[in-house]
Amino acid sequence: MAEKKSTEEVISALVTDIIWPLYKSKTIKWKGKNNSGKYYSEIISDYLLEKDILSYISKIKEIKRKNYKTDNHDGKTRSTNRKEENFAKKLKGKELNGLGKVLDYQVPLKAKQRDKAGKVDFITYNADTKTAHIVELKYGKNEEPLLRAVLEISTYFQQLCKENFIKSFEEYRRLNNDSVKKAVLVWEKTQAYKEAKELNQRPKLKELIKKLKVDVFTGKDQLSVECLK
Repeated sequence: MAEKKSTEEVISALVTDIIWPLYKSKTIKWKGKNNSGKYYSEIISDYLLEKDILSYISKIKEIKRKNYKTDNHDGKTRSTNRKEENFAKKLKGKELNGLGKVLDYQVPLKAKQRDKAGKVDFITYNADTKTAHIVELKYGKNEEPLLRAVLEISTYFQQLCKENFIKSFEEYRRLNNDSVKKAVLVWEKTQAYKEAKELNQRPKLKELIKKLKVDVFTGKDQLSVECLK
């Protein structure tokens, strides 16, 4: 975005641009600072907090998909132009710090073809904490901001039928609604990784992440993963 905007212009653009799901709004993707030196993510996060974004997201309807297991996902990387998808495939069966074992990748949320929902990049189970995470991954040269990833996984979490998700992985018997969580994993060199490392400079974004109960993990080469507090 060449021209830097004022705070008022940012809010005006967001209000004009808002669509649902919110993470698809173009304004959510704005990066950098405005003409007063404020991060766009801070202006937008502050506005969303003021408007009680949690109440809006909580109204997103659950999709009653029966089964979340995909038996043909063997983890073998096939030739695609999506580096994130290929990387998620390679993670299957791996143990990631804090997240646990990667159980599956590209997990669909739709129950019917007409349902408006995407796919969860991958899901994990931590045997120590008895928790499962649905995870949004940002990898490679992905330029999308952290705010978008947080809103995207929050949307997916609302669309996830927790009861059927737990039944799909019934071998993990201690899973319950409270132990299914949401996370973003942002890999080094992505825009979201840069912003995650700057969260102390982005207090409103940090507050929004906490409000939405999204766990943020950063990753580097050799599967070194760190959970940000």
